[in-house]
Amino acid sequence: MYEAGEGEGDKHLDEDLRKKVLGSHDTMKKAFAKADRDSSGSLNKDELKELISYYQIEFCDSEFDKFFKLYDVNGDGAFSYHEFVKLMQHQEA
Repeated sequence: MYEAGEGEGDKHLDEDLRKKVLGSHDTMKKAFAKADRDSSGSLNKDELKELISYYQIEFCDSEFDKFFKLYDVNGDGAFSYHEFVKLMQHQEA
């Protein structure tokens, strides 16, 4: 399991997720839709945690919190599909 502060700015979680999900746009869309249990069009923290766990990526709560805050660009507490794609493509959202 990762420890907070390990590596370069806790980048392990996003890199691992990117390796598992990144592929075609269709693959990202399917992963997002599967994780979006409530069909809201965005992933809340619980849904995103389940997606990461589904891909068997280990993480601690503090690492996840830093990861979520970093990539939840608009600060609404959820990942829109746009934010998710930007994360997968490793671009600024």
